[in-house]
Amino acid sequence: MHERTVRARTVTGIVEGFTRDGVHRWRSIPYARPPVGPLRFRAPQPAQPWSGVRHCHGFTNCAPQQRRYTMLGVGKYQPMSEDCLTLNVVTPEAPQQNRCR
Repeated sequence: MHERTVRARTVTGIVEGFTRDGVHRWRSIPYARPPVGPLRFRAPQPAQPWSGVRHCHGFTNCAPQQRRYTMLGVGKYQPMSEDCLTLNVVTPEAPQQNRCR
């Protein structure tokens, strides 16, 4: 399996993911600010823009819940945090003629 990095520009900054088997993948892109402190129990607020490139190769935190629902494999648990408002993007790789120049 050959992997290579792929970047995309979003309204909040540049994200870097990876391409494998003709599919682009970005994991854990923030779509809202963490719902902590005064933002707790409020409507989500837009994510803060960032400078540079945000590496979105792996999964980050899941919402707090009972541990038995967060198992990724034998003995592996997904970290939990209220800072969990992220999304994953999966899209087919664009044919050469459709790529941005």
